Amino acid sequence: MAGEPRVERLLDNSFDSTLTPEELCSECPELLQEVRERWQQMRMVEAELDALFPSTTNHADTDAAANTSYPGDELPKIQGYDV
Repeated sequence: MAGEPRVERLLDNSFDSTLTPEELCSECPELLQEVRERWQQMRMVEAELDALFPSTTNHADTDAAANTSYPGDELPKIQGYDV
């Protein structure tokens, strides 16, 4: 498609802003349909990734889990080093 580089540029710009496809295509309405379809696909993929890899917002829980020791876990002994 002849408008492909322009569509890619518009979609790249959508990552840096909160603009809707309509706002992104205000100067090129002929690309609105394709931008809208691909924007929706990107949002669906983003939602799927967020569901698979949720962000951790509570760092206290992460820190506590990192400091948890398990029975049988021992640090390695390396001569000349305190671990």
